[in-house]
This record gives sequence, C-alpha cells and structure tokens, in this order.
Amino acid sequence: LRRERDPKLRSRLIELRKKEGGLICDLCEKVPGEVQANLAESIYEAHHVIPLAVGDERSTKLSDMVLLCACCHRLVHKAIASEGRWLNLTEARTIIYGK
Repeated sequence: LRRERDPKLRSRLIELRKKEGGLICDLCEKVPGEVQANLAESIYEAHHVIPLAVGDERSTKLSDMVLLCACCHRLVHKAIASEGRWLNLTEARTIIYGK
C-alpha cells in the first residue's frame, strides 16, 4: 500500500483562500508583509489535518487541509515530534504560541 500526496492540492487550497478573502496563516493569523502579490503564495504550505499515515485509503479534500506559513508549518511538525502525537490546530497554537 502506498499513499501519495496530490501535487495540485496546495494550489487548489491557495486559489480557494484567495477567493474567500486572501491568504492568511491559519496558525499565526499573519498575512505576508510587503511581499509582491505574485510571490506571496510562496510563503504558504498546505498541512494535513489528518495525517496521511492514519486510517484507510481515502482522497484528501480541501477541508482536510489548513494553510500555514512555512515557519508555522515547521513549528507544527516540531511540536508534533516533541509531543509524540498528532496535534490539531488549536493544540498546536497553544503549544507554540501559548494562545
């Protein structure tokens, strides 16, 4: 059994967020500063709410993803490793930012 990420999923998530009002990190809630509009989306990464390794074979939906800036994405994975378990967005925010 092999699980693969859909390379188009991130692009679809970014396009959806642009239509919904703009790009913002779902963890730190910051928007890109004075970055040219054509480069702003490069800051963001798509993070799986449910890890690919858990559960049966399934197709990932956009609702299974959150949009994180690269810094927060790295911090979330470090917190997951530190805690020894997968963290939801609220847990990760509390551990990382104390909110």
